[in-house]
Amino acid sequence: MITILVATSIRLYREGLSDTLARYDGLSVIGTAASGAEAIERVGAMQPDVLLLDMQLSDGLRTMTAVSELGANTRVLALAIPEREREIVACAEAGAAGFVPREASLADLVQALRSVVRGELRCSPAVAQCLLRRVRALASTSGQDDHEPLTPRQRQIAELVRRGLSNKEIAVQLHIELSTVKNHVHSILEKMRVQRRGQLAAKLRLATL
Repeated sequence: MITILVATSIRLYREGLSDTLARYDGLSVIGTAASGAEAIERVGAMQPDVLLLDMQLSDGLRTMTAVSELGANTRVLALAIPEREREIVACAEAGAAGFVPREASLADLVQALRSVVRGELRCSPAVAQCLLRRVRALASTSGQDDHEPLTPRQRQIAELVRRGLSNKEIAVQLHIELSTVKNHVHSILEKMRVQRRGQLAAKLRLATL
């Protein structure tokens, strides 16, 4: 069962999405939030599989970044995002696991919810093109931005961060101390020249497109 938290300031939208998604097998809406601050609080308390975040919220990007930094195993699905490069890249860098544009159908939304839980990026051709342009831009400056290679253990931990696992979950899975995981993550962030886990996860997702 995929557990979902719906975050949007429009009450009719919240209630409509909650009622509609609950009719699908394997989907369960366990809560809603009317603001970014409420969404962050409820993600911490409820640990849903997916935060369905309306990007029309004024603090949508800040909310996405904060959720990515919680270390929770919650994927953030950007809802109603304009298919413009600036907004798409900003969401990717903030830690979005998937994108559902304004023109998407309900079937597209349901497929996106199931895809992000599997660690897959499902998006429209327009969104994919924006992300590919960003990858090309990063590649064009790679000679100026080479970073120290990751060790095999760091690559393993970086992949688990990309999948959305918290430090505690990584420690349990790899049978190592939590402090060891924290030290590795700190080193990975430095080597990859990013400051936050959400930025690291976004950079690794872009690199695998």
